[in-house]
Amino acid sequence: MECVLADPSLVCGGPRRITVLDAANGEQRWRTEPGGAGGGPASVAAVIGTTVYAFQDGALVALGLDDGARKWREPLPEGTRVTDSVESDGVLYYATRATGTGAARIIAHRLTGSHTGVWDKPWSEGATTAQLALADGRLVAVGAGITVLKSTDGTPPADVAAADDITCRNPVLKGRNLLCSGPDGLTVVDVTDPGSHRSYAPGVDIAYRPTVSRDGTIVISDKKQVYALGLFDGRLVWSTTEASEGLETEGAPVLAGDRVVLVAGYGTDALDLKPPDTGKVESVGVKQYTGWPAPPGDPLDPATVSLIAQGDVLFMGFADGTVLSGNAP
Repeated sequence: MECVLADPSLVCGGPRRITVLDAANGEQRWRTEPGGAGGGPASVAAVIGTTVYAFQDGALVALGLDDGARKWREPLPEGTRVTDSVESDGVLYYATRATGTGAARIIAHRLTGSHTGVWDKPWSEGATTAQLALADGRLVAVGAGITVLKSTDGTPPADVAAADDITCRNPVLKGRNLLCSGPDGLTVVDVTDPGSHRSYAPGVDIAYRPTVSRDGTIVISDKKQVYALGLFDGRLVWSTTEASEGLETEGAPVLAGDRVVLVAGYGTDALDLKPPDTGKVESVGVKQYTGWPAPPGDPLDPATVSLIAQGDVLFMGFADGTVLSGNAP
């Protein structure tokens, strides 16, 4: 279950419907009726002011944050599924793929005010899924290749060509730097010149989405180690000891205060972002939470848990619909 924090609410998209919880106590405030079985999963696109914008049952819908009342509903073309979306300044950018033909498009739609279309462009992309990122007026679409578009009109900037020879899973955009995870380390692509890129952490099969601190420290992880690197020079700041207890089952890193937090099979683990000068950092130990939906002896796959950090508070959404919160370790 993927969730978005819109203090004081937690807005979650489940398999077929949207649920809003009170972030302070976890009590359900409202939930939509389940969408049709063939309508695809429900997902939260954005929360702006007192409105939740979501994809549910083959449509883009606007719902009141307080009570779930529908404000408007705009159906997607029949047979179209949304593969990813990102919002900025009241405009939602989303990528679609049509069943049957496989045709892909990238669409910009204003959510506020007139809630009308801004632009709609075909996208020559062969991958079945797409991931979008946006920063500094540049919309980056990642599939089998990397495409950079101007967010204002969907056209490629002059002299910026698509990059088709870079593996880019779990992309993260930090300014002009696109972080692309791969089976042989991290590639940092300059989106103003995709042909210009840097390679970090060779030999590391990065399993999860990286995270970047405000001071430019990248945290990456495979399924046995966690690494911190300098964004601009790739310098190794620290790494955990290989195959430390439990690390082979840990998930995507997030930042909570001055620590890196990861989901483990039975709870959360944490590492200091700035450890002692030894260059090695040790786990503080797995913290367990009441209601954790993992039966004894059968830990959860951390990749199935959605983790949000807000200061020192964690919110965790699980595939079975459970949502928990607690203090970071």
